[in-house]
Amino acid sequence: SSILLVVIPVLGGSVGLIVRKLRPLFRTLQTRLDTVNRVLREQITGNRVIRAFVRDEYEGTRFDGANGELTEVSLGTGRLFALMFPTVMTVVNLSSVAVVWFGSHRIDSGGMQIGALT
Repeated sequence: SSILLVVIPVLGGSVGLIVRKLRPLFRTLQTRLDTVNRVLREQITGNRVIRAFVRDEYEGTRFDGANGELTEVSLGTGRLFALMFPTVMTVVNLSSVAVVWFGSHRIDSGGMQIGALT
């Protein structure tokens, strides 16, 4: 149980740190997604006007810019999410190793029976 007193704050701190970094990225991601949706909506509703004034290339460039910004933020968010799972698993696995380590020392010293560890 004393291992849990160490593991839970470490786990909470590491996940909290990652979530703290993710929060502003999610706000930016939502803004960029809104921009892409707005550009698409304008292009769909104004399709005839765009073709009439031969603005296809400009609108394509405009969409590519908005989509590129969204992609950059999405990749940053994905990288942090990819970091969170291994961090959590490392802390959990280290806690399992600590339980076995300290339990084996107690068994070896005679302070605990072999079946009591499981």
